[in-house]
Amino acid sequence: MHGFELQLLPVTAPGVEQKATWLQVRQSRPDYVLLWGWGVMNSTALKEAQATGYPREKMYGVWWAGAEPDVKDVGEGAKGYNALALNTSGQSPKVIQDILKYVHAKGQGTGPKDEVGSVLDTRGVVIQVLGIEAVRRAPPRFGKGQVVQGHPVTGARRGAAGRQPEEAGSRRHRASRRPVRQRHHEDQRHQRGIPQALSVKPCGPRGL
Repeated sequence: MHGFELQLLPVTAPGVEQKATWLQVRQSRPDYVLLWGWGVMNSTALKEAQATGYPREKMYGVWWAGAEPDVKDVGEGAKGYNALALNTSGQSPKVIQDILKYVHAKGQGTGPKDEVGSVLDTRGVVIQVLGIEAVRRAPPRFGKGQVVQGHPVTGARRGAAGRQPEEAGSRRHRASRRPVRQRHHEDQRHQRGIPQALSVKPCGPRGL
């Protein structure tokens, strides 16, 4: 559709052996590579891209392939690589400064201090903030004095994230009622919108 082509190349988990896959990349010479990776697969893919001469500036990773551990061991070979992070990083945000001041400065940190503010560390902070705020907001919103269960917390969590609980819930249920074939066709249309892209994905025991 629209002159776009998507080629999928699975990588057997955990992804430490990708030479055959990147031989196919070299033969196909795609305009872009979308790295749908996880864990050690990401750094291995970058190393293989360097070995086969594929430009890293044409590689784009999903948010599972966009943190410091994915590029740290590759060094200069990862220069030019792009990936989603979906949250900020660094130690300048006030919440990160407070963690350093009130937790690590008092010797109460449970992890390496130099990892505070990294992509994955900050993502964990965001997730915990949303969870804690959801539990805090659920009783006033859904009835004081009641035992807080999953549904009220989910609704309050959406509110903490800036979404209306009722609207978010209705959107979710409307999406879940769509026929499987319709959702599959929508996914296919989305995939075909990638111009000459090659997607490298992990392949587990079930061939997912």
